[in-house]
Amino acid sequence: MHYATTAARSLNADILGLQEPVDYQVEFFSEQLPEYDWVGVARDDGDRGGEYCAVYVRRTLGEIKNHGTFWLSDTPEAIGSRTWGNRCVRICTYAEIALHEPHASAFVFNCHLDHESQYAREAAVRLIRDRMELIAGGRPTILMGDFNVTPENPALLPLRESYRDVHADLPSTEGTFHGFSDAAPFDKIDYIWVNPAWEIERAEIHRDRPEGGYPSDHDPVSARLTLSLGA
Repeated sequence: MHYATTAARSLNADILGLQEPVDYQVEFFSEQLPEYDWVGVARDDGDRGGEYCAVYVRRTLGEIKNHGTFWLSDTPEAIGSRTWGNRCVRICTYAEIALHEPHASAFVFNCHLDHESQYAREAAVRLIRDRMELIAGGRPTILMGDFNVTPENPALLPLRESYRDVHADLPSTEGTFHGFSDAAPFDKIDYIWVNPAWEIERAEIHRDRPEGGYPSDHDPVSARLTLSLGA
């Protein structure tokens, strides 16, 4: 976890999304990064049991006004539910941020899709897309997460209709999952998606190895975004 928080601090990001941390890890991040507020619940029991999709927001960016978690299933309000054949419970956590400048609301969704079931991934993307439209209503929206699919996978098609993959212009050889090995090629399975309210200034995949260690079995992805004029 030391390597992970070192990497997070080096990014100097206003918003951080974590996938797969358990309770002590989200607390460790909170202790090591006290300038952030965070939201999220664990997927198994809606409290502290299992993995999170936590969202951290730097206080200088804005205030978290509203937040929630829904389960990636046919019963998204049912804690711990899984109805699409996936063995692992899967969730999406979101936060509404009241930005200090400009004075507007932005929405951040953070998810982790299933690693085995294509059907579950396809159904999850449709649910997340519909929930983003319901909750954010077209206002500035960011979706980040571990999708467990490469860019050509049809599960991503519903997102491509209205959202942009911020890393789409990077070479196809630029992947994100390495499994604690620097032997290329890597699979690109981690994404940041934005709706048209955002302009993409820069998007990167970070290969840093703080003090020679791996922050994760995935390389962090980042984007520098600004709100479009009139958004």
